[in-house]
Amino acid sequence: MKVSRGEGVPRSSRISRRSVTYNDCGISSIQREGRGPPSVVDRRSKVRPRVLLPPLSLASFQAARSRLTRAPAAHTCSSNGPARSCALAKEDGISSLTRNRYQRSLQAIAAGVVLLSGTSLAQRIAVRDYTMTDGLPSAQVESIAQDGAGTMWFLTRLGIASYDGANWNVESYPRVSPQRLSYMSADARGQLWVYSGDQCWSRTEAGWEELPSPPVDSTRIVQIVSIGDGAAARRVAGGARDQMHVFDGASWTTTEVGTGDEITWIRALTAMGTRCLIGTSRGVIEFDAVTGTLDRWELDLPDTDLSGLCYDARRDTLWVAGKSWIARVDCSAGAREVNLVHDHPELLRTGLSVRYFCGVDLSGGLYLGDDFSLHYFHHETGLERVGLASGMTTEGVNGVFCDREGNIWTSAARGVNKIVSRRFKTYDKDHGLFEDEVSAAVERADGSIVLGHNGGLTLLGSNPEVISFSDEIVRPRVMDLAEDDDGVLWAATGYLGLGRLGPDGLEIVLDREASGGLLGTLASIAPVGSGMWLGSDRGLFWFEEGVLTPVPLTPEDGEPTSVRRVVRDGADSVLVATIKKGLFSIDEDHTVRRWTHSDFAVYSTFTVLRHSDGTIWGGAKGGLVSTREGGRLELADHPRIRRPVYALTEDQDGCLWIGTDAGLLRWDGSTLLDYGTGDGVIGSESNRGAAFVDRAGRTWFGTNSGISVYDERFDEPRVHGPSVRLLDMEVGGSLYPLNSDARLPHDSRALTFRFAGISFMNEDRLRFQTRLVGFDDEWSIPSIIPNREIRYTNLSPGEYRFQIRAIDIEGVVSPATTSASVVVQKPIWKIPWFIAAEVLLGLAIVAGFLRYWSQRRYALRLENEVSVRTAEIREMERERENHERIESIGLLAGGIAHDFNNILTAIVGNVVLLKDRALPEGSAVVISDVENGCWKARELSNQLLTFARGGAPIREATSLAELIRESSRFVLRGSSVKCEFDLPEDLATVEVDSGQVNQVITNLLINARQAMPGGGIVRVSARNLQPSHAAACALQIEVTDGGGGISQDVIGRVFDPYFSTKGEGHGLGLTTARSIIERHGGELSVSSPPGQGATFCMTLPASDVVSPLPKEEPTGRSLLHRRIMVMDDDPSVRVIIRRILEQQRCTVLEAPDGAEAVRLYRESLINGPAIDAVVMDLTVPGGMGGIEASAKVRELDSDARIIVASGYSDDPALSELHVHGFAARLKKPFKPETLVRTLYETLGGAREDVEVVP
Repeated sequence: MKVSRGEGVPRSSRISRRSVTYNDCGISSIQREGRGPPSVVDRRSKVRPRVLLPPLSLASFQAARSRLTRAPAAHTCSSNGPARSCALAKEDGISSLTRNRYQRSLQAIAAGVVLLSGTSLAQRIAVRDYTMTDGLPSAQVESIAQDGAGTMWFLTRLGIASYDGANWNVESYPRVSPQRLSYMSADARGQLWVYSGDQCWSRTEAGWEELPSPPVDSTRIVQIVSIGDGAAARRVAGGARDQMHVFDGASWTTTEVGTGDEITWIRALTAMGTRCLIGTSRGVIEFDAVTGTLDRWELDLPDTDLSGLCYDARRDTLWVAGKSWIARVDCSAGAREVNLVHDHPELLRTGLSVRYFCGVDLSGGLYLGDDFSLHYFHHETGLERVGLASGMTTEGVNGVFCDREGNIWTSAARGVNKIVSRRFKTYDKDHGLFEDEVSAAVERADGSIVLGHNGGLTLLGSNPEVISFSDEIVRPRVMDLAEDDDGVLWAATGYLGLGRLGPDGLEIVLDREASGGLLGTLASIAPVGSGMWLGSDRGLFWFEEGVLTPVPLTPEDGEPTSVRRVVRDGADSVLVATIKKGLFSIDEDHTVRRWTHSDFAVYSTFTVLRHSDGTIWGGAKGGLVSTREGGRLELADHPRIRRPVYALTEDQDGCLWIGTDAGLLRWDGSTLLDYGTGDGVIGSESNRGAAFVDRAGRTWFGTNSGISVYDERFDEPRVHGPSVRLLDMEVGGSLYPLNSDARLPHDSRALTFRFAGISFMNEDRLRFQTRLVGFDDEWSIPSIIPNREIRYTNLSPGEYRFQIRAIDIEGVVSPATTSASVVVQKPIWKIPWFIAAEVLLGLAIVAGFLRYWSQRRYALRLENEVSVRTAEIREMERERENHERIESIGLLAGGIAHDFNNILTAIVGNVVLLKDRALPEGSAVVISDVENGCWKARELSNQLLTFARGGAPIREATSLAELIRESSRFVLRGSSVKCEFDLPEDLATVEVDSGQVNQVITNLLINARQAMPGGGIVRVSARNLQPSHAAACALQIEVTDGGGGISQDVIGRVFDPYFSTKGEGHGLGLTTARSIIERHGGELSVSSPPGQGATFCMTLPASDVVSPLPKEEPTGRSLLHRRIMVMDDDPSVRVIIRRILEQQRCTVLEAPDGAEAVRLYRESLINGPAIDAVVMDLTVPGGMGGIEASAKVRELDSDARIIVASGYSDDPALSELHVHGFAARLKKPFKPETLVRTLYETLGGAREDVEVVP
C-alpha cells in the first residue's frame, strides 16, 4: 500500500494492484474483484488460500498453502444431553495434529451452552433514598409536602423535617406530641398546614399559627387538599365515612356525602381547578367547596367501588383506580370519556388495601401504590412493578407526592424515596443478565437485543436467556457483536476468536491457532456484504469464505497496527480506531485515509463514528476528537469532554452520545448534558462495543456495572426549573436582609452572601453562577457551592447588587435573583469638604500624630493584656467545670457503691455460711463461683469510689516490685504484648494503698497494650530518686510502650475526663490514675517523642517503714459468750453479722442508727452486762452515723472497743482510725473470718489464738 504524505502529515491513498509485495513468499499484490473488499492472491498458483499466514519464507508459505487449501474446522459448543462436550467437525484434508490442536485450545472453554430461564425482566430506575442518616428524625414518614419556596417537608413519627437540597432542619412544631401529628399538606400559595388529632396549624413567616381543627378525628381523615386561591381558597378534608369538611380561613363546615341508608366510604380526594373530586365506594363525586353542592359523575367503569383518584392538570385527565383495574377519564372540553387502560385481577394486593396513593409524573404516567406494593402505568409501556428490584427501599408506600419539578416522592416505613426520572432504565445480573458488566451489545433484525459479557451472552426478553462459554479458569470476553445481512449473529470473543450464534449455541469459526497466530486477540468485527472486517491487536483483516486476508494500514513502518474498533460506514466502507496510530477510513473504492496527532492522548483511540452531518468523531484517551483537513485529529473544544471517551453513538435527533470513564454525555453541538450514576446510569465506565440506538429510538450503553437504556419518551421538559432565593448578608458578624437597601460603613470590606438553591433533580450537582454588579462584569464559571454562600473581600466604596442563578443537571438556568442595593460608604477623608478641612488642619494632624501613636500602642498593649487575661479566665473556668463535673459524678457513684457494698456484705456472708454446710453434689462449686463474683464486684465498686469520691488511700508499707509483676501478668495474659522489667532489689519501700496503686499500674499497662494492637514490648522500670533529684527521697516508675505515640496536639488532654484517642472506653482510666497518685503525694506525667511510643512516669514518696509480714491464718480459741453490738441502717447487714457472731456463740445486740446504739450502750453500763465491742456503720442516711456515735460512746466509756465498718472502702475515717476513736476497721463486703479475727484482735486476743467456729 502506498500512502502519500504531504508536509509530514499522511493523506488519503488508494489500494492498488501492486501496492503490497512480499517477495520471499510469492505474494505480489492486493486485488479487488467487483465491489468486494481486497483479497490476497498467489500469482503463481492462482489458488486462493483459505487462511493466510504471516510472510516468512517461500518454503514455509508453500507448505502452509498446501495444508490450508481446505476450509478450517469449526468448533461447535453444545449443551445438548447430560454430558457437555466440545466436538471438532471433521473435513477431508485436516490432519490429526491440527484437529488435536483445536481440541486442546478450546476443550477447557467449550463446556457447553447453558440456556437459563429467568423471571420477568425487571428494570432499575433513578431512585434516591433519604433516611435518618441523611437528616430525617424518624424512618417512619407519614406525609410529604413542598412549600412556596420549594423546600421539601416531611412529617415523621418523631417530628417534622425540612430539606432544601443542601441542609436538613428539624422544625420546632406546635406544642403537641409528634406522634399525634397525622397529616401535612401545602396550599396553593405554598403555605404549610399540619393536623393532629384535634388541632390544626399553619406555618407562616412569623411561625406556627393555631387554627380550628376539622370536626373529626384526624385519624379518620383520608386526605386534605387545597383548592382555589385568594378569597376563594379552601381547605377540603375528606372523612373516611360520608363527610366532607371545608375550611374557609375562619371556620370549618361539614357536608354529608352519602345518601340513603348505604354508607359512602371516602377513599381519595384530588383538586381539579377550583373543584374537588371525591373517589368513593359509590363512584366519583364532584364537590363545590364554596357552595357545598355535590355532583355524582356517571362514568362507564367496571365498578363504582373506587380505591384511587388523581387528576393530571397538564393533560386534563382524571385517573381512576379500582382494586383490579385502572381507567383514564378525558376531561377536556367537558368530556368525560372513559378509557379502561388496565384490567387485571392481580393488579395490587386485593383485599389487603382499600385505598391507593396516586401521583402523575411529567410523562403522564401514573404511580399507584399501597402499603404493600407500588406500580407504574404508562400508556406506551403498560403496568410495571416498582419495588426493591427497581432501586426502592421498600415494596409498598404510604404516600405519593409530585414536586413542582416533576420528581416523584414516596413515603414509607423506611424513609423517603425520590424517583427523579424514568428516562434511564438499567439492567444487571439481578435482572437476569449473565453478569453485571456488559462489554458488547447489538439489536438484531427481529428487534431482539443480545448482550455480550465476560464468558457469556444474554438474550434479552421477558425471560432473559444466558449462554455461557466459560469455565472456572478462562472467561473469554465478548468484545463486539454484529449481525450480517443474512441474519447471522457474530461475536468477537477476544483470544477465543470469531464465533457465530447457531441453534446449538456459539460456534467458533476462526481462532488464533487456525490462523497460525496471525489473527491475535480479536477486538472488533464489521460484516460487509458476504465478508467481514476483523480488527485485532495484530491489525486489520478481511474474512470471506474462510479466507483471512491481512489489510496493512501503515505498511511503510512495518509494524502491525493494533485495532480497537471497526465500524461499518455505509455500504462497503469502514472506519477504524487504533491504539497508537489514530483513525482510519477505507471507502468503497479502496481509498485509505488516516488522521493522527503528535500527542499520544489524542491519537490513542477507542472508538469511531461518522455523524449524520458527515463529521467523523473519535473517542480517545484524552477526550472527544474529530477529523480535520490535512489528516489531523483535534480535541473537541469543551472542557467537560477532556477525559477518556470509550463509546460513541448518535440518536434519532442527531445528538451525540458519549460514553466516558465517569458516566454519559449528550451533546447537540452547543448544550452538553451530563448523566452519572445519580441520574440513573448504572455504571461509570462505558464499553466501546456496547453502545447503540435501537429502532424504537432508545439509546443503549453497556457499562462496567450493567446496561443503561435512555428512553426519550420519559424525558419530558420540566414544568419548573431550579430556583434561588437570597437569605441574608453577613458583614462583620452582623446580618442584613437582602430585600431592602443597606448602607454599610467604609470599613465593610468583606461581604458574605447566603442563599438557598432548590432543584431536586440532583441536588448534589446543582451549580451556581454569581456576580456582584459593581465589582464583576461577567458571570462566574458555573460551580457547585455546597455551603451556599459567597464571600467578597477588599471591596472599594461604591454601590453593589448581588446576583445569582442556578443551573440544574439538564442545563436549565433559573432566572437571576438580585439583591437590594448594598452601598459601602466612602470614608470621611474622601468627602470634598473634609479634604478642604484636612488642608487647614494639616499641622494639627501632624502635631497629634505622636499622641495618636502613643495611644495606639497603649491600646494594643491593653488589648494584648485583656486577651491573655481572658484566656486565663477561660482556662480557670474550664478547670472549674471539669472539677464540678467530676465531683457531681462522684456523689452519685459513691452512693451507689456504698449501697452496693452493703448488698455484697449480706451476699458474701450468706454464701460463706452456706459453704460451711453440707451441700448437694455440685453446689459447692456454684457457691464458690458466686463468692468469687462478689469479690470481683467489690473490686469494681472500690475502683469507682476511688475515682468518684477522691477518698484518702488506706496506706501501708508496700514493696512495689511484686505488685508490678502481678499486675503485668494479669493484664498481658493471652496477648501478643510482652513485658520487660528493670526492678532493682534495693527499691525503697512506699506507704500506699496497694489496691489503688495496683489500679494505676493496671490502667497504664492496658493503655500500653492498646497502643500496640499488633504486639510488642512494654518496658517497666523503677529506680530510687535521691533528694538531689526530688524534694525528698522518692521512688520513680516508668511504663514505656512501643506504639505510634501520642500526637502533640492531644497529649495535653490525655488526663482529662472522658477523653480517649481510641474511639472506645469511657476515657476515665488515666484521669483516675492521676487522681490516685496525687492523693498519695506523688506525680504522674507522660511524654511521647514523635514515632517513639509513649512513656508514663509515676513518682511516689519513699518511706522508712518496713513492709509488714504476711498475716497468718487464725487458730485457737473462739469469741465464746462475748456481747457484741452491731449498728447498721441496713437490716440485711445486721442480720448476716448477727448470724456470723451467733455461730461464734456471741450475744448480739442490734441498733439501726447511732442514737439507738448510744442508748443501748448506756443501758449496758447501768444495768449490765457490759457490751464487749461495737461494730458501727460509718454512714446512716437521715440519722446519727458512726463518727458521731463513736464520740458519744467514748464519752460514756473511754475504753470502749469500737470497730468501724463502711461501704466507702476509701473513706478517710478508715485511714485515720484513732482520730475518730475507732479500734479497728472493716471494709464492706468482708468475710466472716475477717469479722471474727478483727473482733478477737480488738478484744485483746492474740492473732494465733482466735478460732472461727463452724
